[in-house]
Amino acid sequence: LEERLAQQQQPVKKAETGEPKIEDFEDFELYVTAKANYVADKRIEEKLAEKEAKVKQEKANAAQLQTAEAWTKRVEESGISDFDEVISTSKAPMTPAMRQTILELDQGPKVAYHLATHPDEAARIAVMTPVGAVRALTLIEESLAKNSLEAKVTNAPLPVKQTGSSASVKKDPGKMTDAEYMKWRKAG
Repeated sequence: LEERLAQQQQPVKKAETGEPKIEDFEDFELYVTAKANYVADKRIEEKLAEKEAKVKQEKANAAQLQTAEAWTKRVEESGISDFDEVISTSKAPMTPAMRQTILELDQGPKVAYHLATHPDEAARIAVMTPVGAVRALTLIEESLAKNSLEAKVTNAPLPVKQTGSSASVKKDPGKMTDAEYMKWRKAG
């Protein structure tokens, strides 16, 4: 009885490969227990992996939806009336790195429109490394923003010239001395 109790108290062995083998156990009950634990662990790992993949996919879908909504808003705010027509008929090459960068740029719609109307520049950027393409697209965005600001400044009306006297009250007339009041009254 003591011998049998000692065998049951032995830790369950696992084979080196992970799956228990019957020849590694002296008692069949210990083997069955180890095998059941192994199968249960495998199923749990599979379920956890499936759940993790599902959560990862949901996060990716949410991020993609958020990017699409932000893009649509920026296209509307860009004020480019023929945006859809020009983009859809453009023959400008577009790599995945370029596409992703343009989607994330604040002035992305303007950059996309610029490349659609300048396919030679788009072709030049398309052969660059992804980092080089990001840099080139960022420079285009900065250039377009600068030109936009210059256009706003040059279209601004000239400041209104002031007319009338340049006299100003330096002191409240009620607080002036009689001499100061008389002088102020004669000047104004």
